[in-house]
Amino acid sequence: MVPSRLVWPLLGFATSVVACSSSSSGAAPSVDAGQPPDGAAPATKDADADSGGNVESGADAGSNGLAWTSGTRLRAVVDAVETARIFSSWHDVALDVDCDYALSSDGKTRCLPVNQGFSEYDDSNCTNPVGIVPTGGAPVKYLSPPHGVFVCGKGTELHAVGASYVPAARYTFDGTSCVPDTSTPTNTSYVHFGAVVPATTFVAATQVSDPRGTRLSAHQYFGDDGSRQDFEMLDKSRANASCEVTDDGTGKVYCTPKERAYTEVFFSDAACTTAVGLHPEYAQQVCGRTPTAVQDSTGKVKVLTFFEVGARITTPVYETNGASCQLVAGPTLVDDGFYAVGAPLPLASLASLPVSNEGNGRVQLTVARTESGALGASLGFFDSQKNIGCRKSLAADGKVRCLPNTRFDVRVFADAQCSQGLLTIATGAAPPPAGTLLRAQAALPFSSANFVIGAKVAAPASVWSWNGNTTCQAAAVELVDYYATIPVPPTDFALVTTAPE
Repeated sequence: MVPSRLVWPLLGFATSVVACSSSSSGAAPSVDAGQPPDGAAPATKDADADSGGNVESGADAGSNGLAWTSGTRLRAVVDAVETARIFSSWHDVALDVDCDYALSSDGKTRCLPVNQGFSEYDDSNCTNPVGIVPTGGAPVKYLSPPHGVFVCGKGTELHAVGASYVPAARYTFDGTSCVPDTSTPTNTSYVHFGAVVPATTFVAATQVSDPRGTRLSAHQYFGDDGSRQDFEMLDKSRANASCEVTDDGTGKVYCTPKERAYTEVFFSDAACTTAVGLHPEYAQQVCGRTPTAVQDSTGKVKVLTFFEVGARITTPVYETNGASCQLVAGPTLVDDGFYAVGAPLPLASLASLPVSNEGNGRVQLTVARTESGALGASLGFFDSQKNIGCRKSLAADGKVRCLPNTRFDVRVFADAQCSQGLLTIATGAAPPPAGTLLRAQAALPFSSANFVIGAKVAAPASVWSWNGNTTCQAAAVELVDYYATIPVPPTDFALVTTAPE
């Protein structure tokens, strides 16, 4: 769980790499990746053991040349475009469910089902859970309780799906009281909670370290069925602290500290002048851990900026809202930890990773490698025909395609069907170069359309924009510069398939 008040890094460590025989230069697309769950203490694997897999370029990259190895029970679910492949999740063939590693109720890291039903209560005391499952798509086989006491190092129990029924009423627990839920979900059904499913039902993993050079190692989940998965890197020069492969915003890639505190609006003095770093500790991803760096997340800096982490703050902490400075926490903190901000931590002091686009097909992989040429991380797909990074997305034709990673969004349209895009640019500002690909919402819910920038046009008399996923409605005409756009057919972009190996 990521607190909404935090600004998390733009690029996380991606857990998959496919290597191909040729490479070309290009900028790495931005890809977000979540925090890994807690697990057993890492054990270092012999550098020569099980690392002879080849990435056709000759670099070590795990036992099969990839950042994952399927096991006897866990088969990798892979996003594929032509010959390029990226790890998506696991499929447990014994249970016939997709799963990802997370902390289980027995304190071990296990591959737990990703398709779990939503749950509430059917009584005003919030004691009897009711499962809410979708009526379409893959069947839900497991339910997690709607509310439980958070215990650091322990996940929640999973239950089997029981018989269908219609509850007389539904309730939710808001943290302090049990309140009615009067909403009417569509395309769902209600089920009783079945028996607790033993944690041992799910594949367990230990953690091992696979050296990838003189400084960095890949931290892997080693499943007890023989499966393996890279999930982060370890930096030997920083006491084996976890790090994630991160684009600094200029195309340079570093392995930046993963356990971070964040400077936001918190200070150690009543005048709110000495900033402190916030480290949330109520989620399994971070509880019980000490940050190894502080990131500037105030929004005042435009580049990725880190500091060394100082001592934990045990004296009162203050918060500013811009107008006042007030006490927010004392020395007895439960959910959050605050840390002093130390000396600047230059990006140049961190491990840097060369990046290239590798592969022979139209769609290649943007890959970061260590100084020895070993696998660091796959940062996503690269469309060599369009000369831009791309990612798996639902296109306007209803098919999953590799649509461009562009920072330019079309938000208003010249027609009431929201099909003729208009790019808006601040008055007098330079537009993006000719041929720049743009992104917009399409008529099909949750899908995207693409355009290229056209000529500058006069401000229209009327414009329209999407309200939600299905409604195109009139919008205000702003005092900005308007540029026409040219639609790019969805068929211009490569198809993506997702399936177990």
